[in-house]
Amino acid sequence: MRVTQIVFAGIVAMSVGAGLFAQEPVSNLQDLIGAKGSGGETQMEQRGYTWIRTDKSGGDAYSYWQNRHGNCISVRTSDGRYASIVHAPDFDCKGGGGQANSEHVHERKDEFQTVCGVIVDGKPIRFNCKVVDFYEGHQKTKTTLHFPDLTLRLKWQSGDQVDVHSEGMNVQPSRYWVSEGETNFTVSGKRYFYISDPNEASRELGTYAD
Repeated sequence: MRVTQIVFAGIVAMSVGAGLFAQEPVSNLQDLIGAKGSGGETQMEQRGYTWIRTDKSGGDAYSYWQNRHGNCISVRTSDGRYASIVHAPDFDCKGGGGQANSEHVHERKDEFQTVCGVIVDGKPIRFNCKVVDFYEGHQKTKTTLHFPDLTLRLKWQSGDQVDVHSEGMNVQPSRYWVSEGETNFTVSGKRYFYISDPNEASRELGTYAD
């Protein structure tokens, strides 16, 4: 009877400890509290985190990120700024195309500068942008497109479908098409584009200036 009580007490302690851990602040990310959403996302990527998904609740947004070791964290954004960054259970990083397993260890990414833009009143407005493509094996799974004042996250689906996310909005499904090294897609009635072929991007940058 004594042994059973000790074992049960140990299980309860482990469960309580795990629950507390899942809500503890992530110590090495607390300097991002107060950062604007887009700037915080850039810092998260630079520190080795991969965006999984974002949920909205009331006026707040909860985004889930995973590092290369598969650890899951939750970032609460309120009024456009990071309000809290805490550890989250692994299952929070499952779904939405994300995976909470060792496959993230094998994920690779390619970065390059490109020309991107948006169509306004039938005319293209162009910018210098940065593209970060994420691959699992030979399959491109996600792309982060850094405009000067906007970050779009693209999660590639089967066929010609892509899910598009930016800070403060829910994921929006869209159709994309590629022509002569340029990828186009529409979000909230606006058509965005970027030179998605690195070689074409290099040539285009040689003839383009802000």
